[in-house]
Amino acid sequence: MVMRGAAFGFLATEKNFRRVMGYRDMWILAAALGRNVDHESPAA
Repeated sequence: MVMRGAAFGFLATEKNFRRVMGYRDMWILAAALGRNVDHESPAA
């Protein structure tokens, strides 16, 4: 039941999240830092 409540809380607050400007270019930063990133992850 706790997980269900937490999931509902995340879904309810998701509407208030904003996309980071330049999120499509974040892979450049990650590559510069030497990290492996997933280019096909869905944007929220």
